Amino acid sequence: MPSPLPAEPTAGRAFGALVWFTARRHLKVRQLAWVSLGLLALVAGVVALISNVAEVGWRLETRTRSIANLQDEKNPIKMTYPQY
Repeated sequence: MPSPLPAEPTAGRAFGALVWFTARRHLKVRQLAWVSLGLLALVAGVVALISNVAEVGWRLETRTRSIANLQDEKNPIKMTYPQY
């Protein structure tokens, strides 16, 4: 009896396979696994802070930008991206 056809390739399955193979390889060298898990936790923490604590979050429309003020160098002009 022939084996069933393999499942349809998708981007999600490819990403999952990439993570799985990377994790297996890193676990062979345990120190590398701890470093990669620490970096993952650090990035997840930064993303959580920006998403939940920051006033603007990831949106650029309302984020202020400082522009050099040629008349008064100590007080830059602050405007949002739509005003820019």
